[in-house]
Amino acid sequence: MDITALATYMPSDKVILEAAENDVAVVRLGSSDERLLTLSAERLDSLQQVIRYLAKHKPRGMVLSGPSSECFALGADLKLLKDALEPGAAEFLSSEGQKLCVEITCLPFPTVAAISGPCYGIACEIALACRYRLLSDHKKSALSVPEVELGIIPFFGATQLLPRLIGLPRALEFLLSSSLIMPSEALRARLVHEIVPVQRLKERAEKLAADGYPPPRRIRLRDRLLTYTSIGRHWIGKKKKQAILHATRGFYPAPEAALKAALTGLNSGLESGFKQEAKEFARLLAAPSSQALFHLHTLRQTAQTLGSKLESISWQATVLGAGKMGTEIAALLAISDYPVVLKDVNDDILERALQDIRSLLEEIPHLTPTERSFIINRIETTSQESATITNSNIVIEAVLEDPEIKKKVLAEVSRLIPLDAVIATNTCTLSISEVSAEVENPSRALGLHFLHPATRVQMVEIVRGRNTTNKAIATAAALVNRLGKYPIVVEDVPGFLVNRILGAYLLEATELLWQGYSISEIDQCALEFGMQQGPFQILDEIGLDVMAQVLDALALGYGERFRGSGLLQKLAQGGRWGRRCGEGFYQYHAKSQEPNSAFLDSLRTTSSKPPAMDSRSMIERLVLVMINEAVRCLDEAVAGRPGQEAAGQIDLCSVYGMGFPVFRGGVLYYAETVGAESIDQKLSLLTEKAGPRYKAAPGIKSRAEKDGSFYEAV
Repeated sequence: MDITALATYMPSDKVILEAAENDVAVVRLGSSDERLLTLSAERLDSLQQVIRYLAKHKPRGMVLSGPSSECFALGADLKLLKDALEPGAAEFLSSEGQKLCVEITCLPFPTVAAISGPCYGIACEIALACRYRLLSDHKKSALSVPEVELGIIPFFGATQLLPRLIGLPRALEFLLSSSLIMPSEALRARLVHEIVPVQRLKERAEKLAADGYPPPRRIRLRDRLLTYTSIGRHWIGKKKKQAILHATRGFYPAPEAALKAALTGLNSGLESGFKQEAKEFARLLAAPSSQALFHLHTLRQTAQTLGSKLESISWQATVLGAGKMGTEIAALLAISDYPVVLKDVNDDILERALQDIRSLLEEIPHLTPTERSFIINRIETTSQESATITNSNIVIEAVLEDPEIKKKVLAEVSRLIPLDAVIATNTCTLSISEVSAEVENPSRALGLHFLHPATRVQMVEIVRGRNTTNKAIATAAALVNRLGKYPIVVEDVPGFLVNRILGAYLLEATELLWQGYSISEIDQCALEFGMQQGPFQILDEIGLDVMAQVLDALALGYGERFRGSGLLQKLAQGGRWGRRCGEGFYQYHAKSQEPNSAFLDSLRTTSSKPPAMDSRSMIERLVLVMINEAVRCLDEAVAGRPGQEAAGQIDLCSVYGMGFPVFRGGVLYYAETVGAESIDQKLSLLTEKAGPRYKAAPGIKSRAEKDGSFYEAV
């Protein structure tokens, strides 16, 4: 064909068709000024028109790329999925997407997906339909089919294409999880054919499209047997189903639905597989759990915009204090490619911190030995003054939880660094305004509350002090996002946000234990509700001494509702601090743990059996105190102006900071499904039975009277 004629065909400005050398057509999914691109109905329609045009005019080859090296595409536009909630719309959307991928697969010339930056969801499925896939070495390059994270399954054909491309065992690894597939892993799995330097991606892709490519390597024999024999598929299907039930505890139907679609396609043919995929997608999209997961997805996207205008900052960080938390924060910074000074007064502590960081890096499977070495080399440890500290644009203090020590350390470092450098304190019990009172230019001082373990917990509280400016908040949010975590902006009140709500829940668990209920039954009922861990598992992870200090601060700030039996304090005073010392509510052995029941029984003042309580009543009591405190935080503007934004922050915080069930959408989202009137009635009954500590918050009562929403101010 006359390749120059391509430039005249432009169905819309959403997909760009260009002519390259050697009669190669280049299809770009957007214009170069679109940084973060999603696939809308209009863009998909334009892409389909372009594909059909090329099928008719037959260039020598085709390259499919994103708008720039920063992004291929982030997946489906959320409006596309919301519109699919209409009756019959979901199956139609899926079948149309499958047709698009089949049309790309059937093009009578070489097709190359030139991927740079993130390539997620349906964008990844479309890339899989190309004959060849190249992935750039850009630091943001990654593949993912994350639909199960939204409670649905891939719906443009990935459940059928992936098993045929790389074999059923490996395909299921990717289909059943929402994790990112990094370049080295994608190459090993044969999802991509080459990893190419970002500056050479366009040239290499166009050459492949023009010349073709040697036949790809075959799926390894073991995987072929497990993919293309009925006995192999039966074996792996049974094994994966057991693993899914163990991992999801039956709360998440999407992974099992993806498995079913993949097996249907291999057992009954491609057409049956496509129909099963579309059917399962439609069923799951309308499910309540999926709507809860979409709610959280929207909240995550909102959190990721905080500080986005400052994301180009070149960070030079200093962490003061090489204890457990300081060490983990330094590791996070170095893993994120930032140079960091880790300072402590003791060289032995610094050496132990480096060893802990090396051990942590060994647990990250996608890192190569060279990458681990680079990360360690980004960390400078010192027990003396360092010239590097004076160039820091952020200092994170993580020394002992002592107000006078923190105040002194913050004041001293504020005189060493530039006046506009952000100064953050990592504290869980102290007032940000008070500990930063002697800082030079206190407008840049704030709290950065990393939760334990900092490397795994996905959110960080940014605490606004009395003098903190919006610029300092935005700068801190930019850093938190660059660390791969969600920033939650809260006010400087006792316990901030996380510890107020989590503290109420954990205190209630200890009160139930004090009354005679067992550790096992309390933890088990929390797990049956969908909590990621039982309350006593959480307490042992945090440290009983730390949580006792938190509860003391909450009782000082809010009075009787945070005063209990003092069980935590008694355990902490006896040196039983939890997992880190081998004993807390559980006793920890080399490969097992067991409730520390005998010791706890010895602390109780009575041996009488408590009243019978079923697991439903027990978890209801635990969750009601969380809801009660969450509504107080909402209406007291702890997480911003009461309404949708503040409620969203509380939901995000409850899931990613406290382990509230993801499929329930967050503590206030769950409260909304129960209803304010029902919650008020249940708290009233609990108050009659157990005392005034359970009295409903004013915001619950007022919403109950007006049939109001927790996403609106009272």
